[in-house]
Amino acid sequence: MALSVPEKILKKIDSLSPQEKDYLELLIDKKEKDELIKRMSLPRSLDINEEDLFD
Repeated sequence: MALSVPEKILKKIDSLSPQEKDYLELLIDKKEKDELIKRMSLPRSLDINEEDLFD
């Protein structure tokens, strides 16, 4: 049976050296940090007013 794409990715990650796994983890952490910064920089006009939700 053929491996699915996620299974192939996991198999490839498992085959990485410890150093390569560390680099991958750093890249993922950086991506998450960049995404968080991007979300935090959204205009305040997009915020939801909780009081308006329950009126």
